[in-house]
Amino acid sequence: MRNIFCQAITTGTMWLRLLPVRNLTIIALVAAVVGPSCARAQTCRSNDRGCTAEGAMCSPVSSGTGPTGICSTQQTLPKGNAKCKCVGELPLSLTGEWKGDDGGLYYLRQIGNDLWWAGFSTDTMEWAPYLHNGLAFTNVFHGTIEAGTAAGDWVDVPRGRILQNGTLTLSVSNNLISRQSATGGFGATRWTRTSSPSPEDIFTIFSAVKKNQDEWRDHSLLDNLKPAKAKPVAIFGTISQKSMKNTDPDPMHVNYLTTYQRHYDDFICLARDFICILGACFNIGGTPDGDIDFDMVVDRTELDHQTGFWNGPWETSHNVTSDDFRNKLDHYEQQLHVESIMYGGTTECGDNAPTSYLLPGWQQSGSSSILFNGVPVAGNLELMDRDSSSARVDSILRTPIAFGNRVRVTGNLVLDCGHGATHRCDEDEAGEYNQEIHPLYTLDLVQDFNLPRRLALLTGAWSNNDAGTYYLRQIGNTVWWLGMSVDEGQSFANVFRGTLQNNQISGEWADVPLGATTNAGTLTVSAGLGDLSTTLTRLAVSGGFGGDTWQKLYDVGSRTFVMVFDDATTSAAVWPSMTVAVPFEITIGSQRVEAQPTHPHRVKLPNGQQVTQVNLNTRVTIAPPRLGALPVSVNFVGYRASWMLTESDQKPGIYAQPIKAPRALPVASIQEKRQLTDQRTEATGPAGRPTSNGDDVMPELMIHYHIEKANPE
Repeated sequence: MRNIFCQAITTGTMWLRLLPVRNLTIIALVAAVVGPSCARAQTCRSNDRGCTAEGAMCSPVSSGTGPTGICSTQQTLPKGNAKCKCVGELPLSLTGEWKGDDGGLYYLRQIGNDLWWAGFSTDTMEWAPYLHNGLAFTNVFHGTIEAGTAAGDWVDVPRGRILQNGTLTLSVSNNLISRQSATGGFGATRWTRTSSPSPEDIFTIFSAVKKNQDEWRDHSLLDNLKPAKAKPVAIFGTISQKSMKNTDPDPMHVNYLTTYQRHYDDFICLARDFICILGACFNIGGTPDGDIDFDMVVDRTELDHQTGFWNGPWETSHNVTSDDFRNKLDHYEQQLHVESIMYGGTTECGDNAPTSYLLPGWQQSGSSSILFNGVPVAGNLELMDRDSSSARVDSILRTPIAFGNRVRVTGNLVLDCGHGATHRCDEDEAGEYNQEIHPLYTLDLVQDFNLPRRLALLTGAWSNNDAGTYYLRQIGNTVWWLGMSVDEGQSFANVFRGTLQNNQISGEWADVPLGATTNAGTLTVSAGLGDLSTTLTRLAVSGGFGGDTWQKLYDVGSRTFVMVFDDATTSAAVWPSMTVAVPFEITIGSQRVEAQPTHPHRVKLPNGQQVTQVNLNTRVTIAPPRLGALPVSVNFVGYRASWMLTESDQKPGIYAQPIKAPRALPVASIQEKRQLTDQRTEATGPAGRPTSNGDDVMPELMIHYHIEKANPE
């Protein structure tokens, strides 16, 4: 009876205005008696969006309630604007791009009750297709959905700096995901749907990126570079001195002097040689472009084995073919020139608008920098001027560069068509040496796996013959990975979870919607040396997985050691800031700890000097970065020290580090300052010079630490 009255009241909206006022009153009384179900009944506003009001039901109702109901218009009525029948709840579909409240982007894939994802940290509000997300953290997840809850395991993979793992339980709906519980230090608590813009084509991007050259018709990358492929490529080779243009005495150089300023405005406005005719001025050359240059000999066997390199899409509409490019390589004995731009910005000199960075550059920071073994270069080059316009690159991120280094370069394959008013690209001229990777996106220095690596695991960065990069993480005998195509995952991105047993890894994989593919299946690969394997070979597969061989680029997080900060000493008679008990702030890589000084006491050093010593007794377990140098800094009431812990120093031993004194020490009282400076003793400074501890000199401070193995044998 109630449903009949509900239906009558709802359908009555078509003739209510024809009734006298007293009849409207009667219907209102009937609705009140029938109850809230009638008050919430509504007509369907759309044929696919469901009920539009919270708690509403489609009318007339046959099944299903609430805003998740799906409206199905009756056949005799127009779609989407008349009464409908509720035919059940909208099915749960979590596949898509989600934004976490940690600022990360998460790409979810739901396959039945299985849920997979790949999550990436972001450090910029601007989105560009070839910049690098996930440098702070990149995690993968695999779980099961049941009754509005998803539960499973998550793992950080070594694209980012953090390597943690744990479990997650989530409350899931089509537009909101909330964290119920987590272990292992997972950050995000809430996710909402989002979407990234579609990427521009590479010709549009090249046209938008400006250079510091002001020659006629030469303001953007597109003015002298012609992309040979629409998407980046990944190529192995060896840094070579043999160049078909010029024999470079240095393995790598940059067309920029150490005396030049490096801010974008300084770079884009750097122009030195002009000629002016009738008020119009032109650059006649000589402006250093800021590019890093080197030459390499391509590993042709590796390249020919790469899936789709030669028979994949080439810019044939722009007269670039695979045959012509192959002929250039063959003619010049597999030589390929490589250049990394300094900035990939969009503004000319003098523009008032802020610049956007569309391509990675070696002076840019964070996600917009080129990567060296997965780490942003961000201007960290050791340079020495060698002529009037260029400098030798001795090291990148304190890693020496040498002829013979085996590398993998990722970037745009182009033809350099030259500069000026007229220039040719010589697409079909095998004898014209103008084949380049330009600009460079990532430079991977392949690890020498012949050196001892007893503590190594499968964890690290790997290359596949599908040109993708695979970030593997081994935890016990469980192996996870995130695989990404060479175009930052736009073509494909997949997550794998498997088990290492008897030198084989078997498990499941699924594509996530960062990429364009939507496959999933099972996979078994051979790992002939188990944990120490540096190559993997596909044995069995289902679901359309593409690559079949992997080779390791470098280990990550395999070596661990402990830094123990034992004590600190000062040349003063008393310990600084005793009354405020200020701790030492110690940062090692991305880890930050505090060491509280305790038990101040006077001691005599072996050289006879009397000093004040405090105990620190602070232990820090370190997983070194994939590159050798580890930054360390110490701050204490104005005293500061920073140094790099090189690979040769990351070994058991006893060490001491002087800490630079401030000009004025923040102290709790005038009396404390007197205590610090009253004692006049002779001490030896870091450079071996005698220094006076008079009223005009701050006391010396030295911190002592030792390094021990994390897992003593």
